[in-house]
Amino acid sequence: REAGELEAVKKKLIKKAKKKAKKIGSDWAESEVELTISDEISLLQCFHSKHKMKSCDISYKPGTTTDESGDIMLLLSLRNNSLELHTLSSSSSSLSFSITQPGHRSDIRTVCFNTDGSLMASG
Repeated sequence: REAGELEAVKKKLIKKAKKKAKKIGSDWAESEVELTISDEISLLQCFHSKHKMKSCDISYKPGTTTDESGDIMLLLSLRNNSLELHTLSSSSSSLSFSITQPGHRSDIRTVCFNTDGSLMASG
């Protein structure tokens, strides 16, 4: 989450803690309010794949304008020895492409993007 969003979450938690302290008649201390991991990390998208995943890599593709948040590309190696590339955004997820034709003689053990996300490798 962004810093502004975290501050809003923390303010909400403080307000809730103050209300709870007032209800039970005790003093409120700011040290009682701590952000948890679920406050700091938000779920972007849920999606399903046709087979179990063996390996994955993630690449962030920044938005082209200041209004766009950008996309996250997720490369999956699946148990059936195929590769899938999913594109995730804050509003949707889609399967960009899937490679199912044999290209490896044995199981695919790992997948990765290069630093700018323009190339991918499997091995």
